[in-house]
Amino acid sequence: MIYQIKESFFADKIQFIQIDKSGRIKGTDNYLFELKEGDSIFELHPFFESIPYYMEDVKKEFSIPCVHLEIGKTSGIFDVKVFCEGEGFIVAIFDFTDHYKESNTLSQEKNESIIQTQLLQEKEEFKNRFLANTSHELRTPLTTIMGFTTILQRSNISTEQLHYLDIIKSSGEHLRNLIDDILDISKIEMGRLQIRHDRFDVKNLCQHLESQYSLKSKEKDVKLHIKIDSSLPQFLVGDKLRLNQILTNLLDNAFKFTNKGNIQLNILKLERKSSDIKVQFEIKDTGLGIDKDKIDSIFESFIQVHDNPLIGGTGLGLSIVKKLIGLMGGRISVESTRDVGTTFVFSLGFKVSSNQTDDKIETIKTNARTSDKHNILVAEDVEVNQLLIMKILASTGKYFVDIVSDGDQVIERLHQQDYDLILMDLKMPKMDGYDTTRFIRQSEIDIIKNIPIIALTANVSPLEREVCLGIGMNEYVGKPYKEDELISKMDNLIRKNKANQ
Repeated sequence: MIYQIKESFFADKIQFIQIDKSGRIKGTDNYLFELKEGDSIFELHPFFESIPYYMEDVKKEFSIPCVHLEIGKTSGIFDVKVFCEGEGFIVAIFDFTDHYKESNTLSQEKNESIIQTQLLQEKEEFKNRFLANTSHELRTPLTTIMGFTTILQRSNISTEQLHYLDIIKSSGEHLRNLIDDILDISKIEMGRLQIRHDRFDVKNLCQHLESQYSLKSKEKDVKLHIKIDSSLPQFLVGDKLRLNQILTNLLDNAFKFTNKGNIQLNILKLERKSSDIKVQFEIKDTGLGIDKDKIDSIFESFIQVHDNPLIGGTGLGLSIVKKLIGLMGGRISVESTRDVGTTFVFSLGFKVSSNQTDDKIETIKTNARTSDKHNILVAEDVEVNQLLIMKILASTGKYFVDIVSDGDQVIERLHQQDYDLILMDLKMPKMDGYDTTRFIRQSEIDIIKNIPIIALTANVSPLEREVCLGIGMNEYVGKPYKEDELISKMDNLIRKNKANQ
């Protein structure tokens, strides 16, 4: 019985043909092709003419897969195996037409899937490159707008004009934040955003947040309360910049949707094991709240859950928050009730710094040299930027400033006069900021070789920062820069350099 079932199962898939050495058919079961005894198999299909030549080399048997045969009304794709038997051959033909068609279909689908994935990757890379380049170009004029706005605010103008300048500066800062958000989304999606691990002061971070939101708190009459767990160590090791970005985005969101009441930031120690500590952050407001059916969508990019046209934004803030928390190994949850308020809770892991001492920089006693002005060389090819940096440095009364427009002029000036520091734009004609810095660091003259250099660039990516520091620059300031940040970095580098001389 088993042989009958086996024979019926394979009958329409295999055919055996017995032929002599001249190719005459001596017998066949005709399961696949209708053949007659006495006919020449060599005349049925050119493939069979090769059998004697194969047998000369192989002697006993050989197999050829995936052979397309069309004999009479039957065609398909077959595997062929030939056995040598005395004065003739036995040809076994296996029908694998369905198998090869399915295999080809799967291969084609796989190839199409690979091609589609590559196209999506190329589109994504193009999009991210476009965003990065566009944001770079936007930062350059934005630097000029915000810089001259600050300078005008210090000039002798009317109260009404000062109000208009405040509006311009506020709008400029809003635009800068939007550019930063778009860049961060791009970096995260490209996998280029790196989490740093530096020592930072938790109390100092909270004090900065209180100062940052003090004006907004007064304007909206919404009180901000920040509470830190007393058992939480003051100094932790982690990415302070990204933590501050997360908290700022959540607090911005809270102030945006809260018109009365208060906003609470609670920082709690969850658990500590040796030097590892888990910290919980809770941001609670008494704002508009979110409908339950919209809570799941609030972390999606470019999604706004409120239809109020007076409430602006791109919908990127919470998306960035969730992605950053994920990169830092944490999770975020949200609870909200319409017209009652919203609470965001997330936890992150940090290391406890072995140094819990507040290392404040001691004030350097003034002497004859510190009261002198410092010589600064500015390398910048754009005229409006030259004027801006000149105005900023001149307003401090601490510097003598020379300005050049390319790297060749930088080298020429360094051999003519001693400078305390160089502000180096990266994109300049002839020799750019990168090559100029390399040339300076390879100098055989110590006073030139060791001069402090600060990079000024509209490209604010972490990769760009690493490149600048890697070729020998001492600091990196992204455009549009804040005056106090720039001046602080300049003074610190000048002081350190003079201490080492």
